[in-house]
Amino acid sequence: MKEIERQTGIRVQYSRPGGGEVVIRKFQTELEAGRVLADLCGLTDKTLGVYAEQQGWTAEMAVPNVAQIVPTLPITSGHIVPTGFFGLPIIYNKTLMAEAQAPKSYRELAEPRFKDKLALGAPENAASTTLLIKAWLELYGWDFVQKLKANAPIETRLQTEAIQAVARGEKVVTAVAQAFAYLLLQQKAPLAVVWPTEGVVMAEMTMFIPRKAPHPNAARVLANHLLSAEYQGAAFPKVGAYSAIKGVAAPDLFPPLASLRIHPVKLDELLAQRGEILDRWRKIMG
Repeated sequence: MKEIERQTGIRVQYSRPGGGEVVIRKFQTELEAGRVLADLCGLTDKTLGVYAEQQGWTAEMAVPNVAQIVPTLPITSGHIVPTGFFGLPIIYNKTLMAEAQAPKSYRELAEPRFKDKLALGAPENAASTTLLIKAWLELYGWDFVQKLKANAPIETRLQTEAIQAVARGEKVVTAVAQAFAYLLLQQKAPLAVVWPTEGVVMAEMTMFIPRKAPHPNAARVLANHLLSAEYQGAAFPKVGAYSAIKGVAAPDLFPPLASLRIHPVKLDELLAQRGEILDRWRKIMG
């Protein structure tokens, strides 16, 4: 934010009230009140961006650096633009569990040996948890969720709280955004990362300019900066996420993206079923 101000003279105020679900609810509240405050809205789940576009909340995102986005993230709309992506791997406390006993797949999280050992971020606040649940339903169905419930996982308000519980040794294993693991690993937390054998779930970060943005031209300048190799090359390797821009290196503690097996979540189904999935998840989990 300081760099964009230095380059352009545009002051940027950054706010992150919570995960993607929280962000989009805050935006909708402002919109319904007739007072949109955000000039640029960033989300950790493409599905929420698609939802915003379908509601007619978004404007055309015509910025030059869109041309630098990697082919892995095809542009499917002129209104929502990918900024990067991150996996939702399994992370465990290696002082509490040996590598040989660690889960190799998401399916194993529902095995009785993980009873009282699992922490998850609540999907109502973390859109990427909802994405993860949708993948589990595609792979294993609702029976898997019933088995998870039998293991009595704790659900924290945010994913950061789930992985912090694992890092402190209060729980043994979680499945959250890789960036949270990256930051804790840099602080020498006793964590290990597993990229699930059935394919890691990958969340696509996205952004949009609100149709009623108070400063749309400034928003496009900022959006273009966020899609620059300069910004992404400085920021993304440091936060442990994969960049959307060609030529930017992967985070040093994680494997190259090309080496990972990825489970492609059916985003169109997630968009249509999100409310139903959240309701049924909550009825099961309590």
